[in-house]
Amino acid sequence: MVLQKTKRGKDGLTEADLRLVLYEQALQNSPDLVSIVDKDGVFRTVNSAYLKRYQKEEKEIVGHPATEVLGEEIFENVIKPRLDRCFA
Repeated sequence: MVLQKTKRGKDGLTEADLRLVLYEQALQNSPDLVSIVDKDGVFRTVNSAYLKRYQKEEKEIVGHPATEVLGEEIFENVIKPRLDRCFA
């Protein structure tokens, strides 16, 4: 997705800022469990459904390695193969 407009609207947001806000709202309101994990296996963000499922607060997940949050076995057998495919 290419964002070209930088003109600010009435609310002071650029089109790119507005799209980011809308994306975040969609992510947070999704009933699906959504997480973003970086190449090092560290959680960068999770949505509210993810927090509810694991009964944790955001500060207990975001910034922490998936091995710490989900356990070494789940990370190695489920998460790592998927990350390897994504970052290949």
